[in-house]
Amino acid sequence: EALPELLALGAELRAVGIKTECAYDAEKLDKQLKYADRLGIPFAVIVGKKEKAEGTAVIRDLLERRQFTVRRGTLVAKLQGLVKGE
Repeated sequence: EALPELLALGAELRAVGIKTECAYDAEKLDKQLKYADRLGIPFAVIVGKKEKAEGTAVIRDLLERRQFTVRRGTLVAKLQGLVKGE
């Protein structure tokens, strides 16, 4: 049931020029994050059941090893700023 929202978020990020790869496997988040890290992907966006219910998303900075929660409505702008180094 989360797949349409995941694909819409990916399309929204691509529309503003952020290269995006979508992965959906709730049981293997750690494996997905390690894969992204190996590829040099700087940020991961996580929207699990809790985040969906709260209208939030987690941005995990894979280079700096930190993460923070943002409102879903501000996610794209925040991620754009991070990608630009702001």
